[in-house]
Formats: sequence, structure tokens, C-alpha cells
Amino acid sequence: MATLLRKFLMHPPRVHVIDLNEPGREDINGQCGRRVKRLLDTGNGNQYLYKFASELLLPQAIRNSALHTDDAEAADLILIQYCVMIWGMQGEKMMDIRPLLEKRPVLARRFQQNPARFLVVLSSDHGPCHNFNEHLTGRRLVKRWIDRSLENATLLMNDGSLVNKCYRPGKDVVIPPSTWIGNATFACSRPITDRKHFAFFAGAASSLIREYIINELGNEDWLFIPHDLQHEEYMCEMGNAVFCLAPRGRAAWSPRLVEALEAGCIPVIIADMNHEPFHDVLDYSTFTVQVHEDKLETLGEQLHSISSGQVARLHANGQRARAHFRYPPPARSGGVGGVDGVVLSARGDVNAQGGEAMDAAMTAVFSAWLRIQHSEG
Repeated sequence: MATLLRKFLMHPPRVHVIDLNEPGREDINGQCGRRVKRLLDTGNGNQYLYKFASELLLPQAIRNSALHTDDAEAADLILIQYCVMIWGMQGEKMMDIRPLLEKRPVLARRFQQNPARFLVVLSSDHGPCHNFNEHLTGRRLVKRWIDRSLENATLLMNDGSLVNKCYRPGKDVVIPPSTWIGNATFACSRPITDRKHFAFFAGAASSLIREYIINELGNEDWLFIPHDLQHEEYMCEMGNAVFCLAPRGRAAWSPRLVEALEAGCIPVIIADMNHEPFHDVLDYSTFTVQVHEDKLETLGEQLHSISSGQVARLHANGQRARAHFRYPPPARSGGVGGVDGVVLSARGDVNAQGGEAMDAAMTAVFSAWLRIQHSEG
């Protein structure tokens, strides 16, 4: 891993970004471009435009980075964004991408030669499954166009569930969802040693795990479960808690991991059979607590057994690691700067130690690049 990381930093791959919605309109006038413009125009007034928008923010961050190239022939990786507008119906409405690629001979030829070097952003409800719900039958209920067009491409997706068979470990890359943080979060956040709540959870009882937390643990004095919070109030309460629970809901993933890190709260991940974002390059044991679903009855004891020294280390590491989960604002230009601060843990993973780390877009490219190096090595 150390050798590959140095190779990546010294010779980062060139990435060509293309919006397949409208051939010849890969600029701000294309479908994806118009949605990015909407973020720029109204994002500050509508916090939810930024939530679940990683399929917009990640390609835009690459466009604004030193990785980007306009030369599709010279690019090492091709990042495809394919923005659709109909919530929940993407699987039935999206076309086979091959006819769209055929309108660009260079891309069509390269896709035929090496489809793994094509990265396709399918985040949030745009993922390969028909809906958010995990199907415990284990059937591979993917949308019809996936097998035809993208079975050999590299998918970038929020869903890392090992239950529903839509995510393919070792091939696809789990990326973090985007969310709206807001300046109030940082104003509310208290020092980790001076927080009102020991543990915090807010959310619907959308799974058996959450039902247990709300119904069986809701009256425990160590756990604060408020109701009917506005988003900024929710973030403020996170910033006043030591531990923030991130339990499985209708899906195993949610923005809670990202929001907890931004609020300086230690994430407590309760989701078996799931790969978290960038699980292959980040050492989650250094900045999160992971609790098995069948150990919920001892959750309080497990959290109270963590020493103050361990809490301080988890919190400090989380503050360093959160850069990997951040998408730059669409208007900001960036580069490869800051990646020298990423160092390796004893296991050889990218760790939370050192200086400022790579952002979410750069980490996604690194993770995809690693898979390609392994498959072609």
C-alpha cells in the first residue's frame, strides 16, 4: 500500500469527466451542469440541495482539480456522470450507455478495450438497486441496464451493503454521501471533554435495529434521543455529544457518519454486512466505534468501557479523517495539494494521522485507481 500511495501521489492519474446526458454539452448547460448551477444559485438557501448530491459534487470536484484533463485519449480514467431527475425511477428510465458512447468514437473504443477504467457515479437513489431497501432474500435485484452496460465498469456508489448483492466488493468503490453542515454546527460544537450528551441518536424507526434503540434504550440516561429536530438543531446536538449512533435503517448507509465527523462526534457504526466509504484505504478502528447488531443489549456498557484517553484519540483522529468525507463546494478550484499529509497505519492503510488528508473526490479516485492497479498488476 505504501508503495502504491507514493506512486499515486508522484504520478496522479489524469481523469476525463463527461456528462452523458446530452452529447456535446458537457459544460454548465448539460443536465448535470444545470443541477450544479442550481446548487450554486440556491444552495445557501436550501440546505437539502446539498444532501445526497455526491453524483454532482464528486465530478465537479474532479473538473476543478489538477487531475482533470480535457483529452479523453490521454486520460488514465474516464469519469461518467449521468444525472437523472425522477426520484426512485432511475432504473426504468436510464438508457443503455453504449449508444451514447458510440457518439464519441474515442470513448467507445476505450470502453470496449478496458471498461474497468470507466468510473460511473451512481450515488444515493441513483445506485444500481431498485430502491433503498435491502432485500434479505440475497437476490441481486439490480436495475436492468446495469448488466447490459456497466457490468465491467467501476461503479462509485453510496451503498456498500453485502446483503443485497448490488455492490461488488473489490470492484466498486463506496463513496460517502454528501450532506449540508452549515456554520451553526461549528458554533454549537463543544470540546469533547465538555459535552452535554454521552450518546446521541435521532431518526425514524425504519429497521429492527433502530426500533430496539428507540424502544429498549430510549429511556437510558446515557442516550439522548430527541424528536422533530430541524437539521441545524440536529447538527448542534451532535456537536454536544461524545458518541453519535449510526445504525442501519432502510439501508445500511446514511449521512450520519459524515455528519458525526463534522460535528466532532465519535461515530458508532451499527451495521453488519456492510462496507463503509473507502473501507479499503481508511482504518476505521482509529476514528469510529463499530458495534455488532447482536450486541445491542450491551451497547451502553461497551461505550462506557472506552477510556477517556481512547475517546480523545478517536476524536482527534476523526477530526483528521473527516477530510476524506468532504466534497469541495462546486465553485471551488482545487488540486492535489494537501495529499502529502496522508500517512500509513501499521496495517498499511491510509490512516487518520498526519496533516490534511485527501478530500472525498481525491480519495475516490485513489481507491478506484488501487483496484485497477491490482486487477491489471
